[in-house]
Amino acid sequence: MLLYADNVTARTTFIPADKVDPKVFLIVDTMKVGSISTPTLFTDQSGKEGYKILYLKSKIPPHKGNLEQDYAKFKEKAQQEKTDKILSEWFEKRRENTYIRIDEDYDDCDELKIWSAKSAKK
Repeated sequence: MLLYADNVTARTTFIPADKVDPKVFLIVDTMKVGSISTPTLFTDQSGKEGYKILYLKSKIPPHKGNLEQDYAKFKEKAQQEKTDKILSEWFEKRRENTYIRIDEDYDDCDELKIWSAKSAKK
């Protein structure tokens, strides 16, 4: 069983089409649900060659998101937003009391202006 997880906590066998290796997608795209592919030579990220035999368990056609089919995605997105919010709040709270020195070469950088003591005094 191939488990897909950008975020390890959301382990699922559903792999979005945009996350599938293009070589795998070309094979799976022509397969029927329940069919098995012929052995196909693949090269992994380290350059090691091997064969893959693919089994297409199911296909979900493009659709509007719903809880029945997309619960894992919704859950992952909600958890990520909550984490981001809490981290941002913590970060902002600490930013005001933390000494940060920014090299003068970067004084004009818009992204770093919130950290500059000069702009905080303005």
